[in-house]
Amino acid sequence: MSLDILIDSKAGTLIAGGSAPFGVLPTLTRNDTYTIRVRPLEKVAGIYRDTVFSSPSFKFGLGFLDLEPASGSFKLTTTTGTSGAIAYNASTAAILTAVSGIAGNVTVATFGSDGSAWLITAATANTALSFSGSSFTLFPPCDVLIGTRLNYASGVCAQITVALHRSPSVYSDSFSASSTAGQIALSLVNHGSATANETYRLTVGPDVDSGTFLINYGSTATTAIFVGQTAASFAAALEGINAISIGNIAVAAADDFSSYNISFVGSLGLTNITTALTLDATNVVYAKYYESAVTMNTAEVDQLFSETTEDNIEPILEVEIVDGGTRQTALQETIKLRRDLITSSSAIPTPQANYLTSAESYAAFLLNSTTGFNSSGGSQKLYGSDGAVKLQATSVGLGFFTATPVAQQSQVNVVTGLINLGLLASSATYGVLPTSPYTVTTLTSVTFGTVLANDQHYRDVTVTGAAVNDAVILGLPAAVSAGAVIQGVVYKANTVCLSCTNADNTSIAVNTATYRITVIGY
Repeated sequence: MSLDILIDSKAGTLIAGGSAPFGVLPTLTRNDTYTIRVRPLEKVAGIYRDTVFSSPSFKFGLGFLDLEPASGSFKLTTTTGTSGAIAYNASTAAILTAVSGIAGNVTVATFGSDGSAWLITAATANTALSFSGSSFTLFPPCDVLIGTRLNYASGVCAQITVALHRSPSVYSDSFSASSTAGQIALSLVNHGSATANETYRLTVGPDVDSGTFLINYGSTATTAIFVGQTAASFAAALEGINAISIGNIAVAAADDFSSYNISFVGSLGLTNITTALTLDATNVVYAKYYESAVTMNTAEVDQLFSETTEDNIEPILEVEIVDGGTRQTALQETIKLRRDLITSSSAIPTPQANYLTSAESYAAFLLNSTTGFNSSGGSQKLYGSDGAVKLQATSVGLGFFTATPVAQQSQVNVVTGLINLGLLASSATYGVLPTSPYTVTTLTSVTFGTVLANDQHYRDVTVTGAAVNDAVILGLPAAVSAGAVIQGVVYKANTVCLSCTNADNTSIAVNTATYRITVIGY
């Protein structure tokens, strides 16, 4: 469906014609798609002519002027940083809190009658204020408009205004020149025969504005025929071709000259004409439309209807033209937009994806709570319901069940590493085998003295926690006399008996040395 809008580009007004023949735009319907076609015109010598542009671009918007956002937040930025999220309806105190950290000493007041506009004033004269804005999560989408109210100077405190204005509910800036293909065309309707005249039809589309065209009969062309020519003049031009001549062509025109039926009659009637008629439309002038497809099914359109109980709303239709760097609001016109009953969506909407802002994500983790997730201070901590740290990570490592993370361990035994990671409770004894309840160990100095040939010496060593039938592992000193066999056994509680057996035929001196005695609970 096309919406042809004729604009007096100089006066910025709607011209009666196109889709507004009486100067009133037609009613649009929510969820419908329209091809918006804009034709800028200028009045020259009392007649409207297409405006001549160098390299134009167009923007189309539909909405209400200076409407405020309905929800969400925005941010302000200076050369020193960006503020946190500021609510769309923030108080002056909230604005001051948000910007004081990035703008120094300022004051904030409301500005104008708009509920979403503020005045920020530097507290010190001759101090610059420079802001930019981000619409962040504002809905419907809005522009954060920053304006300079007072420039800083000696004795003058700089002032800027911050205002939130809704973007158009329907918007497009993807315009291209409308195609003129097929706007004027000549086609064969009937081949001539003993019972029918050879007949052609010339159709003239609404985008054909003026100019002339030629009809070729073989290699011979008519004189120029003006667009909108009467049927009689059209026929006379064809009869001017010698091979056709007077009385052998009949032309009938539609009332609006949008089509012409051309028939061979007279001596050329009831005859198959082998020479074809062709069209030369080189000098036809077409209306210069620029078009873009838009659909009235945006969330912002639904928002407009949700804010009223009316079945019809009357937003502003605006067309902007930029040519050679010059911006011009070419048209602002009220148009009616009505609700629709039959939509293309399901009767029961399908579930939609939910997206959280960073603030909502942090809130979901109970940021900085004693029973949730805390990512402040360069450390990530996960707390249990008892308030104790269950998991903590920093740049140095990871800790479980302890608030103190540890770095990667090196040259330690498995048990010590597990204790350091918090995966094993600290205790005096540790079971290192699948079924052992404990492991105890000690270093002790033992002297066996001179052991005769084929003899044994015994020494008792206290190992607290050892029990009968436990396994004993001995760590021998660096040098043990050749021929000496040293073993250990728990023969009573807390006592390990070490035996040194000499299997040689000569005596062995087993001097004082330090032994590692490890007892594994059985």
